[in-house]
Amino acid sequence: MGKILKDLKDYAIAFAKDNNVNHIGDGYFYDFRHNIFGKEMNRRFEKMFLDGDGNELTSKACAPHSSSMMGYNFFHWIDKNNTLTIQFKDEKITYNEVFFEVKIPVLNPSRWDANMDIVLRNSVGDWLFIESKFLEYCECEKFDISDT
Repeated sequence: MGKILKDLKDYAIAFAKDNNVNHIGDGYFYDFRHNIFGKEMNRRFEKMFLDGDGNELTSKACAPHSSSMMGYNFFHWIDKNNTLTIQFKDEKITYNEVFFEVKIPVLNPSRWDANMDIVLRNSVGDWLFIESKFLEYCECEKFDISDT
């Protein structure tokens, strides 16, 4: 997995050079906008990310391997006019709202609540919680899920 992470960092450095974009030496961009489709984020979504506990937009979101920005890129378009329908085992559910970095309570409280990467909701009250890990495990020596 180290090779994948290195390739992503090399991509960020090459992209920055080819597009006259500043980057931090380890392959992180200075601005998360270079890591999202369209280079612009709706103010409502920016607020969601800033309200989360991870300071996503000023740190992790600048990495080419950011699972939060991957989640944003895949789901930011969902709204009442652009719905997403998912076929579950016995039914189809259509979602028309998307939220990012949603704080949720945990069973074993610690200093932080959990922040769910992506939450989809529809008009009848169905919720779908999505936690995106993408390449996060590449940075850890072992994969471990906390009790919280």
